[in-house]
Amino acid sequence: MRIADKELRDEIQVGSERFFRYGLYITMYADSLDELNFIQHKIETIFGQQLVFSKVASSQQEQGLNSTVPTMTDQLQIRRNMNTGAISTSFPF
Repeated sequence: MRIADKELRDEIQVGSERFFRYGLYITMYADSLDELNFIQHKIETIFGQQLVFSKVASSQQEQGLNSTVPTMTDQLQIRRNMNTGAISTSFPF
């Protein structure tokens, strides 16, 4: 077990860190396909600079939209295990 893994385990055990199944979804709007492609590229660039993996839900557009409206339903179910320290890096996105 790596040192970082041991430290994370210890922090979770003492309660200074918590563990979550976390998914971050973004809905993009644009007036044209070119503008949408530009916005998508900008967002993917920002995420890439933070070493965040992004995936386009092109074959699940309805589920993606339903997952981003404020009804608290996650129809995509694309999540990763993350601790509070890692999740905090996703803000202010």
